[in-house]
Amino acid sequence: MVGMSEAAYSLLADAGFVYSSAIYAPTGTFLQRGRIWEIPVSTLQFGRGEKTYVAPRQFTLGLLLKGEFAYGSSFSMGLMGKLIFNILERELKKGFSPVLFMHPYEIVSPFSQWAPGTWWDVAKHPLLLPFTWNKSGILAALLRNFPVSPVGTYLDEALKIRSQV
Repeated sequence: MVGMSEAAYSLLADAGFVYSSAIYAPTGTFLQRGRIWEIPVSTLQFGRGEKTYVAPRQFTLGLLLKGEFAYGSSFSMGLMGKLIFNILERELKKGFSPVLFMHPYEIVSPFSQWAPGTWWDVAKHPLLLPFTWNKSGILAALLRNFPVSPVGTYLDEALKIRSQV
């Protein structure tokens, strides 16, 4: 949820959620917010970066200037396509499990079928353009070439490993 605040975690817990991926942070980051686990969308930290991760923490130019690239974002996949796979391979070799996301409309329904006014929004806000590209090919390649699991399964496995340490 873009712009989610820390106060939203209690609302998610009250609604029965167990985890959230509403912020961006380096791959492998787990944060507990009351009864909710925050499993951030993956960033590649190439600078000193921050060590405190609180919501809202969005994919912005500011985040990039602080030394983090949000490669787990569908925006990045739209811009870089399969080049993202190089980052995934490196992160997996380090023992990390990257968290990626794509919006359903980016893989199911072509943008060309959206309401005509949507194109005007893209013309006014060109940074929306990468969200309009169909990423079903990238998703298919991800599923073919990388280990994939639901976030809930990833959380269960990570918590099990943590409890054994």
